[in-house]
Amino acid sequence: GSCMWHGLGEWGLDTGRGSWMTEDKEALGPADKYLCGFIWSATTMLGDRPDDANNTPEWAFQATWLMIGFFVSSVIVSNLTEMMWKLTEMKKELTAKRVALRRFLSQQRVDRQLAFDIQREVEIRL
Repeated sequence: GSCMWHGLGEWGLDTGRGSWMTEDKEALGPADKYLCGFIWSATTMLGDRPDDANNTPEWAFQATWLMIGFFVSSVIVSNLTEMMWKLTEMKKELTAKRVALRRFLSQQRVDRQLAFDIQREVEIRL
């Protein structure tokens, strides 16, 4: 995003269409220009609206980059939600197995010490 934003700025200057890269930014060195572009792309992906765009291609690029940011963040949130859901389901399943084992041992009137030892062994293997 940073390199493309920088390229759009240079293009805007070269074609005379106006650009986010005004005279004060044009005098910056390459590293500073890249850092400026990086800050722009990061703030845009976070949903902030930097007011640097000065022509239609820059606005279109800014809108596209914002949509990419929304997509990436929604994929991350979706994956985290799915992992939490799976973890919850695994815990439910494990709890159900523990309850079923305790119920079985109780119904079979297994000695308490033996039932405790069995449950401990099952816990180790689960």
